[in-house]
Amino acid sequence: MRFTHYSAPALLEAITLVMRNNRMRFEDIIAHQLSGIAMGMSPAPTIANLFVAIFEEERILQHLDTWLFYLKRFIDDGFGIWLHDQDPAVDKANWTTFQSIVNEGGLEWEFTKRSDSVVFMDMTIKIVDGKIETALYAKPLALYLYIPPHSCHSPGVLPGLIFGNILRIYQLCSRQEDIDKELCLFLNRILDRGYQLKNIQPIFAKAITNAAQYLSRSKEYRLALKAQQDEESRNQVYYHLPYHPNNPSSARIQQLWRQHVSAPAGKIPLNRLKNYDGYQVPIDRMIVCYSRAPNLGNLLSYRKICTRKGPKVSSYI
Repeated sequence: MRFTHYSAPALLEAITLVMRNNRMRFEDIIAHQLSGIAMGMSPAPTIANLFVAIFEEERILQHLDTWLFYLKRFIDDGFGIWLHDQDPAVDKANWTTFQSIVNEGGLEWEFTKRSDSVVFMDMTIKIVDGKIETALYAKPLALYLYIPPHSCHSPGVLPGLIFGNILRIYQLCSRQEDIDKELCLFLNRILDRGYQLKNIQPIFAKAITNAAQYLSRSKEYRLALKAQQDEESRNQVYYHLPYHPNNPSSARIQQLWRQHVSAPAGKIPLNRLKNYDGYQVPIDRMIVCYSRAPNLGNLLSYRKICTRKGPKVSSYI
């Protein structure tokens, strides 16, 4: 497949520039990275993923349907379903050979023991009676430090958190018992952060209905809906401002936008006006985007270690 919206030679030149000229500054030291790709750069995950994908295409995928029934990978975490050989000795040799092939790609991978149950990312995946069952997984020391009710965040943050996590529960849990269990755990964790049940319960009810409706739709319908939303997003502008509870609400800002800019009384609507070159202004709506105010971590943590007293970093090298 060829993509016509970019120049391949320009992209390759840009990637070469990034890979061969990466510099990192640590206080008074500037280092040039010679091996690997720097963490934190925006193209790093894509380049790393492409590096492994090329090796998979050349050396690993040929074993699908012979040793592997299924194989998926997300950056540096992989999950597969192994096809056992009837002869245990042959099966063990195949497994050892497969591990050796995977590690030929320049990276050293760690393999967990083969079993009917495995933790992959945030899921527990099991084979039960010949079928795959999934459930949520969380590390035992997970703290679930959701934002407390007194935190200075815009009102839409909490519903967004609840809607997103409940949809995640419905998508990743294949059994109704696990869904019910995770919903109860999530509700209790939200309440433990200081929220009142009377305020949270209506949001939970709407989120559960939303998740059920979303999953009942066909994949084609979801893709069409996303395409429609992408198209509509081209005809909107964004008003970005830091959130403060004493400022005018988002609804009030939207009202002023419609009253004075988008559709003022007695005047031509904004989306029917034409610019200097005669093109119609394609703006139908405005989205209010909030950013949070600096928190204690921003105010108390060191962001510039050069302001600290003591020996320079170069003195330790």
